[in-house]
Amino acid sequence: MALSKEEKKELKSKAHHIEPTAIYGKNGLTDAFIDQVSLSLKSHELIKIKFIKSKEEKKAIFSTIAEKTASEIVSSIGNILILYKEDLESKKKKS
Repeated sequence: MALSKEEKKELKSKAHHIEPTAIYGKNGLTDAFIDQVSLSLKSHELIKIKFIKSKEEKKAIFSTIAEKTASEIVSSIGNILILYKEDLESKKKKS
């Protein structure tokens, strides 16, 4: 599911007011970190991740997190990554 420019713009404006739900730091990209991000995405659909360490390979890490959590990168600004994953299960229950 690729997001359109309009969808990304809307999600980016919604994300402006939310606090980071995960912090990527010295432990790196562990299974526990991916689980935390996946759980946050399931609960909130739209999340922010804050990166403590400024690494050269940050963009590769961003892509890896999105891939492992089956989410879409909405935006990345500085040390903040915004991810979105539509919760299809809850939408099916509402129908």
